[in-house]
Amino acid sequence: MVGSVIVFAAARDTRWGRAGVILSIPVLIIFSPITTKAFGALLLPVEPEFGTLRNVGVLDQPGPPLAISWTVCAIPPVGMLVYLAVGWRRNRPSEKVATLI
Repeated sequence: MVGSVIVFAAARDTRWGRAGVILSIPVLIIFSPITTKAFGALLLPVEPEFGTLRNVGVLDQPGPPLAISWTVCAIPPVGMLVYLAVGWRRNRPSEKVATLI
């Protein structure tokens, strides 16, 4: 529900975007108490008074150590940053802005 409000708000310059915001915000307001009450009725393994967990089993970590996992997972974002940095340096956007001004 929140996603639809975000999409319509991003397109608020168009007619369908304004109509979507007008229709989706009341729906969000109407259904949000139902969602909130639904979470309150769940039996969770947490005692809110004490903040302790009960009857929760903890398993050993499967797979490689966390440092290796984090290193492998960091490769794509680092590669993307290198790709953007190389593209930025090749295009020199600061020089193009100076010619526009």
